[in-house]
Amino acid sequence: MGFQLLGQLGDGAQANRLTPIRVPGLTGVTAIDAGPRPAFSTSSHTLAIRPVTAPRFRLETREDTLDLAPGGTATAVISVLPLNDSRQVVTLNTAGIDLPPGVTANFGSKLISVGESVTVTFTADPQTTPSHGKSSSVTIIGTASLPASSATTTLDIRITDPVS
Repeated sequence: MGFQLLGQLGDGAQANRLTPIRVPGLTGVTAIDAGPRPAFSTSSHTLAIRPVTAPRFRLETREDTLDLAPGGTATAVISVLPLNDSRQVVTLNTAGIDLPPGVTANFGSKLISVGESVTVTFTADPQTTPSHGKSSSVTIIGTASLPASSATTTLDIRITDPVS
């Protein structure tokens, strides 16, 4: 409501309003403020405040299951995908307790920008015991700050019989 000689209320009309109106396209408003124009000024102000969704990200891998022979390597590509226009830098790691005994994970880079991918190389010690078709779920964890957020993705690793 108010004067709107110049369309100040945002609804496209120029008729003064004595009652509140909805402004098209303005949703999720949590507070509103308006002020009179100062003396000798031709303007006043209206301010609408709405919450902004924090930038976040999600992790994806193209591989569901990796077969890894004792003494061998297997790779997985981890993509860091933006949510809410995120431009964060993400630190990637594994929850070390998830790795099968004798397996290590090496990230091409542990710091990666949202929108990029990195290759993780899993290496099995030559003495690693085959899992006989059973797999271990490995969780890849991504964390970022400013604002703080995290995401995970999971893939399975099967330790195969040694390659002869």
